[in-house]
Amino acid sequence: MEIALVIPDSPFLLDPLGFPQLGPLYVSASLKKAGYNPKVYDLTGTSNSVPEIEADIIGITSSTPQFPYAVKIMKSLRGFNPTSIFIIGGPHAINAPETCRDAGFDITMAGEGELFSHVVSHIETRRLSTDTIIRPQPTENLDDIPYPDREAIDIDRYHFYVTGEKTLHLMTQRGCPYGCAFCSGREVKSYRWVRHFSDDYVIREINHLRDTYGVNAFMFFDDEFNINKKRTLRLCERFKGMSIAWRCQIRSNLFDAELAQAMSESGCKEVGCGVETGSMIIKKNIHKKTTPEQDLRAVELAHEYGMKFKCFIIVGLPGETRETFDETRAWVKKAQPDNFDYTVLMPYPGSPIWEYPERYDIEFDKQAIIDSNFDETWYKGTTGGPPKSLVRTSALSHEDIMQLRLELEEEFPRSPSTAWAGTALPENGG
Repeated sequence: MEIALVIPDSPFLLDPLGFPQLGPLYVSASLKKAGYNPKVYDLTGTSNSVPEIEADIIGITSSTPQFPYAVKIMKSLRGFNPTSIFIIGGPHAINAPETCRDAGFDITMAGEGELFSHVVSHIETRRLSTDTIIRPQPTENLDDIPYPDREAIDIDRYHFYVTGEKTLHLMTQRGCPYGCAFCSGREVKSYRWVRHFSDDYVIREINHLRDTYGVNAFMFFDDEFNINKKRTLRLCERFKGMSIAWRCQIRSNLFDAELAQAMSESGCKEVGCGVETGSMIIKKNIHKKTTPEQDLRAVELAHEYGMKFKCFIIVGLPGETRETFDETRAWVKKAQPDNFDYTVLMPYPGSPIWEYPERYDIEFDKQAIIDSNFDETWYKGTTGGPPKSLVRTSALSHEDIMQLRLELEEEFPRSPSTAWAGTALPENGG
């Protein structure tokens, strides 16, 4: 049985070729482990120019911003693959599976993709019908999962750098237990359940990447690298003897001097943190469970131990007013992070804001978001930001929100020398 896996382009990103998408590469590796021989078609950076793919099963991964492209790819390929079975997976399939079925996909994988091989087996034996939404249980022991099949794509097309060194990314854990209102998948078990790859697995994958690709710098793509302090300290101790450079995302309320010192001494050069806002009122509205004071202390600790600090700010969160925005402006001025991302809120399927908008001071049109051109609404990391906002609050119009975001960027411009904006897909965050 011929199997094709398709990765759509992400033209809404400043640089789609910063990092490859790991999800479909995990799927490819798991299929090969099960004895299949899939072919991966990576359309990243190609403006979604669709090749003539012939396969019995065609899997397409998709985040919500990629979804319009995924649908176009599916319809294009179905023209010369009328009997093929089209399967969609990825964040959008997990958080909005009905939209995938309505768009014409035969099977929707609303869960972790490593069980794709089981779906293929059921298709082979005709034990699975089409027009089906599958919600697989998440993998409990992550060490059972093979490394992402990076050999299936042209990894040399991708370019991200830490301290001038070519960098590859990997994950040391899955899941985030927090309930931030803007983050998708807060009611999905696989997203909320924190599972770790073993320390030995992480070290083996790092060594595999060093031996195979000659890299010595890494981005850990966990939602929050420091979610388990004891484990983070163990990993840092293992990293010390490896002479590697690395970056990660942290939660400020879990970041202390002991962790900062251990991370710095083991090669961490920069941390990113979802500060989101300088207003405690807004933090409470979005269930962030951090405080502006904790965020400020995290910046101070990073600087004290020689690491750069990048903060991620969202303008237009529920309840945003000119006054709460001014609190954010004051926080940035006082904290002096090394770099910034200033985005406008984009509600995503599966997030509490999307599922229960009546609970929040926010207004938006769900169908307009699903149908939107994310080139116009997703922040790419360039000066000026997106042309328009699709949300408003009781105090701020769409235009007000865009103007405030622009004011913040003009007063505190981002530094391209330490940027990792616009290189990764949205929907989840720390």
